[in-house]
Amino acid sequence: MTEPIVWPGMDTPWDKADDVEVVSDHMGWVHTHCHGGIKLSDEWNAKVPPLFRRAGGWYEEDCEWALVALCFPAHFSEKERGAAEAIVKMIWGPKSCPALKQVQTQGSKLCPQPTDSKKGPKK
Repeated sequence: MTEPIVWPGMDTPWDKADDVEVVSDHMGWVHTHCHGGIKLSDEWNAKVPPLFRRAGGWYEEDCEWALVALCFPAHFSEKERGAAEAIVKMIWGPKSCPALKQVQTQGSKLCPQPTDSKKGPKK
């Protein structure tokens, strides 16, 4: 049996984990007495676009979780994905668009397609 991605008492960037939630074999939430975030496996962290990838697969809970939500949307609710888009747009802005296009789900308004006023969206 393999070790879970997160476990109580493990070292995190914020202190020892008090509470954990294993989301999948490749993703888990950790909470400490002062902060927390998401831990991705090396395999899944490698799938995050380099602009957003965090060392060791650690994404803090205030803002960086949004990067994970956009890269792995199946593990987040529609409401969470909407909040994630708003956070990334506010913090990373237009410079995030090339990286997000690698992982973006169809219908996202975070990085709209360029338009030609006479011809509509470019393809």
